[in-house]
Amino acid sequence: MAVAPSHAEPIAETTLLLNYLDARVRKDTLPPGFTGRVCVGVKDRARGGAVRWWIADFSDRARSYFAAERPREYGVAVGLDDDGARAMLGLPMSGKPMQLVAGDRALLLKFVRRYLRDVSPLQSRIGAMTKPSSGVRGRR
Repeated sequence: MAVAPSHAEPIAETTLLLNYLDARVRKDTLPPGFTGRVCVGVKDRARGGAVRWWIADFSDRARSYFAAERPREYGVAVGLDDDGARAMLGLPMSGKPMQLVAGDRALLLKFVRRYLRDVSPLQSRIGAMTKPSSGVRGRR
């Protein structure tokens, strides 16, 4: 049985963002309409810089899980720091967010269109990350 966090211990944006992505994907029971592996990792300064990953595999259906390490094989990987996670959630940031995208940006866009199309702050931030001219480092 999961224990709810106390009010004295706020939920990290790392947890909020990754759990939100997981809930959006798990809620949709229809076939995704695309194939590939999407990985989102958030580096949490408050927890010593540990990175928590959310991984989702898309084929005939979506399967997702959490991990301490990014898998070797992926379609697209998005790396964020805690300010990057805050930006995705539309929350105020303490500094400039770190955002890295590696892999297939078209896959990231398909994921956003399928699962986040009605989420404006998150979609607009990820949408900006899928454009080559966005200043975000990574390979296409």
